[in-house]
Amino acid sequence: MSDNPVDQTAPVVPEKREETVEAADKPTETPATAAETTDQTASKQEPASAPVKDEEPVKDTSVAAATTTEPEAAKSEEPKVEKPAYLTKTPALGELFDRLPTILSTIGHNEMWGVELKDSNDIPTVNVLIKFLRANEGNVNAAEEQLSKALKWRKDVNPLELAESGKYSATKYGGLGYLTTYEENGRPLVFTWNIYGAVKDVNATFANSDE
Repeated sequence: MSDNPVDQTAPVVPEKREETVEAADKPTETPATAAETTDQTASKQEPASAPVKDEEPVKDTSVAAATTTEPEAAKSEEPKVEKPAYLTKTPALGELFDRLPTILSTIGHNEMWGVELKDSNDIPTVNVLIKFLRANEGNVNAAEEQLSKALKWRKDVNPLELAESGKYSATKYGGLGYLTTYEENGRPLVFTWNIYGAVKDVNATFANSDE
């Protein structure tokens, strides 16, 4: 028997110290912070601003506009036709050519010295208009007036026909002029040669202007 008067019939309460220690030794889950909880929730949820699925591309109206205006763009890219150098160097010649269609339609005749007057791409026509400009010291208005009068005279008189069928005095006019004709690209060209040095009697040759 023990010296301590312990009631051996009373239940012995076991100490819970070890269990408490063991429970403390067990790893416990640390509660997540508010920020971590928010991040985890956000990762699970689909952000409102971030597109997850491939969205259809927005139609670019500028591309459509460019497509519709492609013919116009192609036209603008076409090289511009530059004027011949003789027109840019001589503005008066270009201005006279601009007036030429009106002159020809008004007079109703387009032949000068055997040349059928056309546009600025026709070299014989260029030579004719240059002669009228030089005769009037580059004055376009004066050249236009003189050219109109000359065309009207040739329309009324028809000197080309007279050269073929007319008669003239060999004594007065023989040896004073010659014609040279040839064809280029199927077009007849006529050159006139005036030999004024061969005139022997000026009054006899030029006194009668009608003749």
